[in-house]
Amino acid sequence: MILTLERVLLLKQVEMFAAVDDDVLAGLAARMQEREGVPGEALLRQGEMGQELYVVVSGRVRVQRGEQTLAELGPRGVIGELAALDPAPRTATVTVLEPTLLLSLDHADLAEELLSNSDLAWGIIRFLVRRFRDPTR
Repeated sequence: MILTLERVLLLKQVEMFAAVDDDVLAGLAARMQEREGVPGEALLRQGEMGQELYVVVSGRVRVQRGEQTLAELGPRGVIGELAALDPAPRTATVTVLEPTLLLSLDHADLAEELLSNSDLAWGIIRFLVRRFRDPTR
């Protein structure tokens, strides 16, 4: 189990959360759930409903749309951020490539934090704009 302080330190290294105050990150970190992924497991499936995002703590995952690989992400990578902001069918399938530890945050918890913290909102907006410009990030 990852301690809240360790989660905050990890989140500070994640582009989406890097500019957010430690107090806010501590609140997010306390709400996050740990999840382990095994090689070959489909963590997310394109077309299935989703409402949570995942931060890769350790390991690697592949993001695919159909047969096309969009990205491979390792530690500090973020997946599922769109569904966490607006629950909807997943736009890609994410497959675990090696033993992977993730932290998840669901829509309700993220929305509650966004309503009270503009730094968090701006951090997520900047992250999404950069990802839109370069989807391999």
